[in-house]
Amino acid sequence: MEKKAMRRADLITSVVLLIYSIGMFVMSVNLVLKTLSKGRMWYQSAGLFPTIVATFTFLCAISLMRTAFKDGADFSFLTMDNAKKLIKSKEFKVSFIIIGLLAMYIFILLPITWLRYEFSTFIFLFTFMIIFNKKDIKSIIKTIVICIIATGMLTYGFGQLAMIPLP
Repeated sequence: MEKKAMRRADLITSVVLLIYSIGMFVMSVNLVLKTLSKGRMWYQSAGLFPTIVATFTFLCAISLMRTAFKDGADFSFLTMDNAKKLIKSKEFKVSFIIIGLLAMYIFILLPITWLRYEFSTFIFLFTFMIIFNKKDIKSIIKTIVICIIATGMLTYGFGQLAMIPLP
């Protein structure tokens, strides 16, 4: 990637990081305030570490933005023609599918109480791999086996070895 294109990407990344870090900071400070309202000290809050991470993410985003501007990046490339090209690109469509699948997993499959974590994870992995893989019978069987093994490893690794309660 040429330097000018890289700096434009840095500019967009810095804006996204700025927005993310501000949102993360607000949510984590709310956790600290809840801790204080319960009569505990600020350093006992679950929001302390996310507040620190949000602060450093904000500083890194500012630094990235300064570097991008210093090397000649600007927002002139944000035009309707470029936006139309982006929406029609394969990468955008793939990103949209991935975000949709993750949203399906987080907001639809996991909250269903009668559907166990293992089955939800299997459905997510299987759907993800089927969409982005060949669709012949051999590939489908291989996908099923891989999804079963991966789901088992995730469940055992997080649930038993790391002792993290699964949803």
